[in-house]
Amino acid sequence: MQTPWPPHDPAARGTALSKVMVRFPDSRAFVIQLSDETDPAARLPVGRIEHVESGLRERIASREEIWAFIERVLAREARREGECR
Repeated sequence: MQTPWPPHDPAARGTALSKVMVRFPDSRAFVIQLSDETDPAARLPVGRIEHVESGLRERIASREEIWAFIERVLAREARREGECR
C-alpha cells in the first residue's frame, strides 16, 4: 500500500515519515489541465500538460502520453545540466 504524501493522518505527524525532507525542484514541476472530454471512470485523461520551468506543453489523450512527455522533458533537462557542468 502506498502512503500518501504528506501524511493526512494526524497520528502520523511527528513520525520519521513526516520528517523526511523532500525537495520539489522547479525543473520537475508539471501542470496537467484536463478537458471536459476526460472520462475519470475510464481513466482516460484528455487535455494538456505543461512543464512549468520551460513552458513546453503538449496535448494529451492517455496516461502513456503524460509519462512520455515527462520522460522527454526530464531527459532534456538532464542533458542541459550535463552541458553546463
